[in-house]
Amino acid sequence: MYISPKKLLSIILVQVQGLTIYRLIASLRGQVVEIREASDRDMVQVKNDLFRTRGKADYQYDPKVINIVAICREHVVGFGQLVNRLEGIGLYGGFWIHGLYVRPRYRRMGIGNMIASELIDRAQHQGAEEIHIQVEETNRPAVILYHELGFSDKHDSETKMFLDRIFEQTGKRYVFMSMPISDSIRSR
Repeated sequence: MYISPKKLLSIILVQVQGLTIYRLIASLRGQVVEIREASDRDMVQVKNDLFRTRGKADYQYDPKVINIVAICREHVVGFGQLVNRLEGIGLYGGFWIHGLYVRPRYRRMGIGNMIASELIDRAQHQGAEEIHIQVEETNRPAVILYHELGFSDKHDSETKMFLDRIFEQTGKRYVFMSMPISDSIRSR
């Protein structure tokens, strides 16, 4: 089936406009988004709906992991984890943000920022002096978000060698980012 470039552009514009209008209406209606620690019920929604991992092993509680969800109208619309790897070695030691995800329909509404900020606050309350994240280089919205939050790319030789090894294994390029946590940074 052939679709002319003009028709394809029209279809894309309708989709983008629909999403833009949805986001505008949602912001005008003042949709309430609650950021909270995930309950067992929330984690079932995360597993089944956000990450579509039905049939895989059930979620197991881990005291070194804090799961944060964004809830809108009783549905999980975003998720992120804070992982405490204090006993980790080298680059993977310390506090890490993992799995930050917002449903596409709810993106560009500040939810990713709210989840990441909550994770950073939780790390600070646990005594973290620094927090880390590894994100795919091609995920520009995430890279921009983390820079806006105060994360900086790490470019030392150990990090470069590590990221090159990951590229050799996966074919994907990642950015390794860190942010010092202090009262002055967290006073937003």
